[in-house]
Amino acid sequence: MATRISPCRRNPSFGFSCHLEWGFDWLADFLETAGIAPQAAAATGNPAAEEAAMLALNEAVLRMPSFFDYAPPTDYRLESRHPELFPTNVRPETLAKDAELKQQARDGQLPTAEFLRFTSPVRTPYPENDLVNARWFPAPPERQAGKPRQAIIVMPQWNADAFSHNALCTLFNRFGISALRLSKPFQCDEHG
Repeated sequence: MATRISPCRRNPSFGFSCHLEWGFDWLADFLETAGIAPQAAAATGNPAAEEAAMLALNEAVLRMPSFFDYAPPTDYRLESRHPELFPTNVRPETLAKDAELKQQARDGQLPTAEFLRFTSPVRTPYPENDLVNARWFPAPPERQAGKPRQAIIVMPQWNADAFSHNALCTLFNRFGISALRLSKPFQCDEHG
């Protein structure tokens, strides 16, 4: 479960006191199903009650196999397009790379790439986060000759830059392994 610590306040007895945000807003639909929504709503602002609500939710998860049910997506599609950079920062190197990609695309020097897109079966309060974007790096056929077909999913860590994982995917390609680099909407600069 996602948690976040809000700004801490000085507590004379214990040093610092921090309020933990449990992320109930991300679990609204499941809280309803589990019958814990009223408890979670009433707990807001009361750290002990919030913790009790999270413990109740954890107990509900153990009793409800539906929490782990998975409805496979039905709208898988491959798109062929130019890689794009969507900078979420204003670092000079990021802006320069963004300008370079756009210029290469305009000049016809940037090859298109394949992207797997589909809607996540898990809905969030933010619809733009519900669309999964993954770039496909197929291994060259000559690198796969005589080997079983293999593929790997590459998931960037939370502080990764957009391009380091592309290089990792091309490295896997050299060994005859196809790679699918999954972009997480809350963290990834590059949709390409």
